[in-house]
Amino acid sequence: MLLGTVYNRRKRINNYEIKQKYKKTRDDFSAQIKRILCNIVGGKCSNPSCKKETLGPNERSKSNTSIGIATHICAASEVGPRYDVSMCKEERKYICNGIWLCNSCAKLIDSNPKKIYSTVVNKMKG
Repeated sequence: MLLGTVYNRRKRINNYEIKQKYKKTRDDFSAQIKRILCNIVGGKCSNPSCKKETLGPNERSKSNTSIGIATHICAASEVGPRYDVSMCKEERKYICNGIWLCNSCAKLIDSNPKKIYSTVVNKMKG
C-alpha cells in the first residue's frame, strides 16, 4: 500500500510539472475576447441544454460577479483537451475558437475530451 501511495504522489508531481511547463505556453484569450464571448450570449451558458445565467450583482464593486468561463473549443496548450496541431497561436486565441460556458458545463466538456469533440462544442456555439 505504501508503494502505491509513493507512486501516486510521483505521478501527481509529474502531472503538476507538465501542466506548469505548458501553462507558460498557453494561448489564452484576452480580457476583451472574454467580454465579447460573454456579451454575445447575454451572459448565459452557450450549452443549449443548460442556458444558466453566469453573471450576477456584486455589492463590493461596480462590476458583475461571473461564474462563466471563456472556453477554448480547440485547446490553448498541447496538454489540453481537443488540441489541434494545425492551428497557429493567433487562431487558438481568436474569438472563433471560443465559447462562453458556465463553470459546470466547461468542466464537463474538458473532462470528457474523448466523448465531446470540438465539432460538438462548435454546435453548442451555434
